Order: sequence, then structure tokens, then C-alpha cells
Amino acid sequence: MLEVLTAFVAGYVFASFVLLRRPHLLHPRKKFPFVARHISHRGGAGENIENTKKAFLFAVQSNTQMLELDCRLTKDNQVVVFHDCDLQRCTGRSGPISDFDYSSLPHYLNRLSVFLEPGQDFEPSDPSPTPIIPLREVFEAFPDVAINIDIKVNDDRLISE
Repeated sequence: MLEVLTAFVAGYVFASFVLLRRPHLLHPRKKFPFVARHISHRGGAGENIENTKKAFLFAVQSNTQMLELDCRLTKDNQVVVFHDCDLQRCTGRSGPISDFDYSSLPHYLNRLSVFLEPGQDFEPSDPSPTPIIPLREVFEAFPDVAINIDIKVNDDRLISE
């Protein structure tokens, strides 16, 4: 009886070790449709005003394989592409985006500090106003580009929209 129990425990330990090191023996490896080697974070912050249509267009023209963007919900339940919880850094106007209807959102500033690069600013060559865009515009403009959406707030309304 002791030999059987010892053999069972040894077999269990061995199987556990093998499956821990090689889980694909039980669970097949995921097949991804493609591997994105070039992902444009916020559309390429530092090369354009982040999370804007201009930034995404530039990224796609630069052969990016995936756009990464951030979403928030406005007061009138419009899903918009915007990173920060407060509008201040990007627009100069204070307050959370959820306090504004889409139609009353301010435009981006013409000079933005570059995320993760202290002291570096981006200033576009075209000084025309840059609006905060709805997420649907990104889908419409780039239907064939993979998009990684970072939902900034745990909000069921945002997820369902």
C-alpha cells in the first residue's frame, strides 16, 4: 500500500512539474491574428498632439500596426478619445471630461508636454484648433487598423457605449 501511495505522489509531483513548465501540453497556445511590432501609443505622442485624428493618421502613414488610445465618457454619454482625467494639461481648462457635454469640450492646446519626457514639448506646425474626437471617428477613419483601447474609468456605461 505504501508503494502505491508513494508512486501516486511521485507521479502527481512529476506531472505537476511538467505541466507547470509546459502548460501548452494541456492548453493549446493562443494563435494571434498578427504580431504588432509597431504600436503607436496615443497615436505617437511627441510626433503629434496625442490622441487626435492627426496623430492617428500620421501613425498609420508611418506604417504602424496598432493604434493605442484612451477613452473617457462625456456628460452626454459620448465616448471620446482622451487620456487624462482632467482637461487642464491638454486644453488649459480645468475639470473632468465627464462634467462637459461633447459640444462644449475645449480644443487641445497648441503646445503640449510630451508624456514621459519631462521638459520636452510638442508644438504642431499647423496652429489650427485640434478637437477632442469621438471614438467612432477613429473606427470610421481607420477600419482596417488594429486598435488597443484603454478604458480609463471602470464605468459600465463607457464599456457598453
